[in-house]
Amino acid sequence: MNTTLLKYSLLANATFSITCGIVIFAYTNALSKVFNGFDNLYLQILGAGLILFAAQLIWVALQKTINLKMARDITRLDWAWVAGSVLLILFMQNSLSLIAIDLIAATALVVALCAIFQTRGIKQQKPMPQQPKDVSFSG
Repeated sequence: MNTTLLKYSLLANATFSITCGIVIFAYTNALSKVFNGFDNLYLQILGAGLILFAAQLIWVALQKTINLKMARDITRLDWAWVAGSVLLILFMQNSLSLIAIDLIAATALVVALCAIFQTRGIKQQKPMPQQPKDVSFSG
């Protein structure tokens, strides 16, 4: 089973998530201003969540056999992030600066690319053949 695309897509996603988490922690005050006074605590919770998410991605990617259910769940979470970003921009555009909108859109684009490549990697996997169940007859 060739898991290269899936593995590296998950690891790229993890790298991006860790980077975003670190940037959020390093620039919490500046980001709060860009997002028109968004509470620092919420930004830090987001940053911590991204780092924890990245740890999960790394764990899944580095398993001898990648758990396809977990990879699908991760990909669904990525698409949920993209959908949430679109909704955030649509419903909060009057409350967000143009820089904030650009940051949200750019992040959503990278997350969507990760989801696309993860989906391709998942589709490349061949399902494990099911073992026949042991049927014994007693008589």
